[in-house]
Amino acid sequence: MRKESPKKKSRQGRDTSTKSEDLGFDVEAEVACGDGSENVAMEASIWSALPEDLTDRILAWLPLPSLFQARTVCKRWNANIFSRVFLEMYSGIICRSSYFLLFPSIGEHLVCSAYNTGSKKWQSMPPLSFLPSQVKFVEGAAGGLLFFSVGVQLKPVKLFVCNLLTKSWRELPDMAHKRTPIVRHMVVDEATKAYKIIVAGNAEFISNRGQYNRFLNTEVYDSVSNLWTEAGRLPARFDPNWSSAYCNEKLYCVVNEADTLNRRLGVITYDLKQGLWSDALEELPEGFSLAQVVDCGGHVMMVAERYKNGNVKSIHILRLESSSHEWTELSKLPRKMLMEFRRICDEESYSCAAHKEHVYLTSFRGLQVLVYNVVQSSWEWLPKCPIFDAQIDYRAVGFPFAPSLHASI
Repeated sequence: MRKESPKKKSRQGRDTSTKSEDLGFDVEAEVACGDGSENVAMEASIWSALPEDLTDRILAWLPLPSLFQARTVCKRWNANIFSRVFLEMYSGIICRSSYFLLFPSIGEHLVCSAYNTGSKKWQSMPPLSFLPSQVKFVEGAAGGLLFFSVGVQLKPVKLFVCNLLTKSWRELPDMAHKRTPIVRHMVVDEATKAYKIIVAGNAEFISNRGQYNRFLNTEVYDSVSNLWTEAGRLPARFDPNWSSAYCNEKLYCVVNEADTLNRRLGVITYDLKQGLWSDALEELPEGFSLAQVVDCGGHVMMVAERYKNGNVKSIHILRLESSSHEWTELSKLPRKMLMEFRRICDEESYSCAAHKEHVYLTSFRGLQVLVYNVVQSSWEWLPKCPIFDAQIDYRAVGFPFAPSLHASI
């Protein structure tokens, strides 16, 4: 008769055995700063005798998936990970890996996978089943927080904010106006960890009286007061795009200049402190049809497209020069990569995001991500994500993510 292996015990005598299926991610852990090293067998008699402060110091060096796993070991570890002492140690480790989160839309489920920029590997993430079932659409990420929306176009939109690490979430109160804003952007204060969400604009629609209405006002949500405040109107001559980026204390929003023959394309800015939109257009060079703006290492950049006969002819990376207010072209996507990217997108679009020196282009279909390295002026594909079935018709978006235990919803 086969004898079962005894369960490991912590020094408090709690059962520390876990099952991989209960954790919601791959238990193939990394060590130190997420360098992809192989697992090393842990001697229970040694680890159970470690002083608590030394154990906490070791836990503070765990990469993100391993930290999720550590929370399930025992109640003390779960509590200590959220203690003030542990949070200070965790935030003081400067070699922490950053992640790129990929969210494929799979029916009614909200799931994601993480690309570890340190180990250069994809990792499964815990399911987002702790969020309300009606939460479907990922809007953005900032300061260790994610925010989501639920709603149908031209109806009131509901916004939610969550911390993936702590599994905490909040539904934001209703906005003053019942609408679905085009601009939606989160800004997190790194010092206080408080955040604001800026929403603005709306598509034109016909009211019950048959009149056209167009919401141009801006509303800002403050996590400290838990209130929305009306702050500034979009200039009427601009049609805002959904693409926006926060850089150097200003929100940059892609717009088309309305009511002109050329439909000039560029960005305008919103001063969050003053609650004012600028009326000046930072116009892109002639010939670009569509663009998305990103903050890349403190620089405002555009991923801009040229079209011909309804197809993307070229994709360019441009940088807005702060001194001259002109756009400088940094790179053009090589033709071979462009043709492959067009094939993957299959006439669908893509989303853009940036972190430090990298600009990410995520195809809505295909679950493949192109990366432009600003420092090296080079393009490359991220490894294909092995976690999701490539045969399923996805609609994926991606966001850079810096996990934080400090970030409060």
